[in-house]
Amino acid sequence: MPAYLSDALRGGVIVFGTPAILVWVLSLILDKFAALSATPDTRAKVTVGIPYLIAVMLVAAYIIAIATEDTDGVPLWIEAFGPPLFPLPGAALIYLHYRAEYRRRWVENADDLPDGVTLANDDWKVGLATLALFALFGVFRVIFRMIWTI
Repeated sequence: MPAYLSDALRGGVIVFGTPAILVWVLSLILDKFAALSATPDTRAKVTVGIPYLIAVMLVAAYIIAIATEDTDGVPLWIEAFGPPLFPLPGAALIYLHYRAEYRRRWVENADDLPDGVTLANDDWKVGLATLALFALFGVFRVIFRMIWTI
């Protein structure tokens, strides 16, 4: 394999793979308590959407850090479109996986469940996850402000 293809492959794995792994790990955590009584589509959106937003913020922070360290800077299109686009392919695949999984396990009526099987309906935890996300956003905002003033 030519060296430029090897470098391009390695760069693609880093640029798209790292945010995808982050989205996947955070989705595994949210899968346990977020939007448990929502429809499959909504639950998949919440389970993958929040980690996607966190990945976008981290990619943006990384690009800002690179742009301030490097004397040549980062191309404008990467600064503008990189943060939302780099985690998108991985997040889309993870969303499709969770959507298919939730649709497969969806129960329309709780009366159709076998004896001894109950539904997990703890939607108050979605509020807790949302509150934690807002707190995390506030922390990132403070960190960004500190980086910009340095």
